[in-house]
Amino acid sequence: MLKKSILSDSDFYLVLLNYRNTPRDGLSSPAQLLMSRRLRCKLPVHPELLKPQPVNSSEHDTMLLNQHKAKVRYDVHCKELPPLDIGDDVVCVEGKARTRATVVGKAATPRSYIVQNKMGGKFRRNRRHLIKCMVSDEPVSPNSEPPQPSADCGEEFKDACEDVGQSETCENPSYDNAHKADNQQTHASDGPTGIMTRRKAKLFAENQSKK
Repeated sequence: MLKKSILSDSDFYLVLLNYRNTPRDGLSSPAQLLMSRRLRCKLPVHPELLKPQPVNSSEHDTMLLNQHKAKVRYDVHCKELPPLDIGDDVVCVEGKARTRATVVGKAATPRSYIVQNKMGGKFRRNRRHLIKCMVSDEPVSPNSEPPQPSADCGEEFKDACEDVGQSETCENPSYDNAHKADNQQTHASDGPTGIMTRRKAKLFAENQSKK
């Protein structure tokens, strides 16, 4: 409503007055529900309509019914989040920003917690704005070494993949020794020894053409 008043270059207070004076959702206007009378605005209105008139008591029941229907529709696609414990590491969601914090206690309001960030500041946040950090069951030791490749695929696999930028194929490290021997004999009789890469195949073809 404020944006529309700015774009249309109109008075915001007049827009707010018309909003308060407009009936909606089968109920009386907000001004009638609050003060039992219509407000005087720039629209022409009969003086009799500006006199106070009691609002029908059934409108209060209608408001409660609408609120209950809205709650039922909202609860269809929502679920209650699991509670947090003191000491849990969480991520606080504030719009697009996310910060790490720790739960230090529960607030007096429902589903709210007191969290403390790394700077020592304490804030109250609702459960929907807190994401619990998952902790691994098997903690990794800081002195642990990264896994090393097995000896079976050692030097042979490394030599096969030296020309990774120029070769599309390399020898499978799981080949047995007999197959490797046969492969080497075939390369020795037909062309250059070792693994046939694109570069070696090109050089071999050039040598053959020169002969």
